[in-house]
Amino acid sequence: MAEPFDFNYLIPLIYLISGGTILYFFYRSWNNRKKIETKNAITIEKAKAKDANFNKIDEIINNAPSIVQEIDKMILEMRSKGASPEQLKPLEEKRKLIMYAVQYGDLWNMGGKEVAGALFGMIKGKIGL
Repeated sequence: MAEPFDFNYLIPLIYLISGGTILYFFYRSWNNRKKIETKNAITIEKAKAKDANFNKIDEIINNAPSIVQEIDKMILEMRSKGASPEQLKPLEEKRKLIMYAVQYGDLWNMGGKEVAGALFGMIKGKIGL
């Protein structure tokens, strides 16, 4: 005759399965929360980096007149020492670029940041960065 099934072995198995299931769902919720926190941290870092770039541009625009004066002093100093026009060309190009910053600084302050941000976003979208 067949012996009846012993259910004493089944109870620990049920405990193990239910405990494993509970641990699995706790791990999933913890892992999803960590993913969301990481995603938010990355988004905040990107926003800070973008603001830092625009702050650098603002700093250059605000300091442009003093930078132009320094470059002018360097050009005069090099001319007095007898520098050739080829040697002065890089400094004159820098001066020209900084003068553009002086001339168009008001445009940048009025709305250039938003336009530049939109252009950079379009360029990133086209390039695939």
